[in-house]
Amino acid sequence: MYVLHLALLLLSVAQGERHSWYHTYFPRFFASGPSEPTDERVTALPGLTVQPKYALYSGYLHGTSNNVQLHYWLVEAENKPNKAPLVLWLNGGPGCSSLEGLLQENGPFKVIPGPALEYNPYSWNKIANMLYLESPAGVGFSYAQDGKIATDDDLTAKNNYNALLHFLEKFPIFKGRDFFIAGESYAGIYVPTLAIQLLHSGSPLKLKGLFVGNPLTNRDINLNSALYFLNYYGLADESSWTTALRECCGDECIRKCTFTDNTSSKCTKAINYLKRVISSGLNLYNIYESCAEGATEAADGIYSHYFEFRPSVSHKFNRPKQLNKTEKVLPCIDDTVIRAYLNQPQVRSALHIPPEVHGEWELCSADVNKQYTHSYSDTSDLYLELLHANVSVVLYSGDVDLVCNHLGTEWFLDDLLVKKILQCQIA
Repeated sequence: MYVLHLALLLLSVAQGERHSWYHTYFPRFFASGPSEPTDERVTALPGLTVQPKYALYSGYLHGTSNNVQLHYWLVEAENKPNKAPLVLWLNGGPGCSSLEGLLQENGPFKVIPGPALEYNPYSWNKIANMLYLESPAGVGFSYAQDGKIATDDDLTAKNNYNALLHFLEKFPIFKGRDFFIAGESYAGIYVPTLAIQLLHSGSPLKLKGLFVGNPLTNRDINLNSALYFLNYYGLADESSWTTALRECCGDECIRKCTFTDNTSSKCTKAINYLKRVISSGLNLYNIYESCAEGATEAADGIYSHYFEFRPSVSHKFNRPKQLNKTEKVLPCIDDTVIRAYLNQPQVRSALHIPPEVHGEWELCSADVNKQYTHSYSDTSDLYLELLHANVSVVLYSGDVDLVCNHLGTEWFLDDLLVKKILQCQIA
């Protein structure tokens, strides 16, 4: 039986009760045995002021060779860690750090100005052991010993797979445990490609399912739906919109115009006019919020590139309204606090980051992004293979993100359902 879920979630700001912490050390890792890497246990994490009931580990996992060193951060489940599933979390980009997921989204605590840490009442580790992996090499604290960080989708999946095998050597307690892969944005590529690696390689992990938020699944669908998104939310005027439909698809009333199939000069001109909306200072990750720095160089770039280099969206709602213009802030993204926290020497030491890892931690690496080769323009076959293997799939999207928008998720799943039905009929 194939399991396919679509949850279209309305993005909201959860105003939960805020807590403070009171101690700066951690208990042992869920009845840890002698095989656990005690030298990688985080015993004192700056910014925490209360003792949690779970333990943290931070260290490195090698990829296909020891040349690739991927930084991991493991958070024990708050409840029944010996039985709780293991969830691997991957942020997107390509080139953005999964520590954003840990420290700004679904981890047990969030970075706040100071910088310090506060309790997150919605942490996923309440029910799961959370493994955050900075991938590929060159992202965050991860690195390649020879400095060569060029990679592609398949090589990234292989490195992530080998990192998981190394993880099981360090934490054999997870062998045979229910395992899920999760992520967002470009993890729409990372997650299924890694899942396929697990299926083909007979991993000791019991892959139960995967779930991806605002996923990149198909490049053409993502681009075409983004233009419909502009019209859907009234961001494009009616005249410009009907002109684009007429010049690109010959029909002003067509439900799905495939703009990417038309390379005529008239269609290009019409699309370029719509692109001006995107480059006018619009916050592509939350259309109801202004950008941290107004008009952005990212939005002024090539349209086909704008959706690729995107961190997540959830922490943009509580950012400061005014930013120091001299701060190094990504377009529309206030990463000042998380950078300040992770670049403290005492934090790097607590996380066992070796001194040979030079330079500052960055939310996203432009070098990785520029040297990344995209192997997949469509992930339909990957998801279909996973569904045939009875792997549960959840794709969910918020409604304010233009970059990887909810219309694209709907369209992709519509097409995927048709392909699945056709395959069943042929069989």
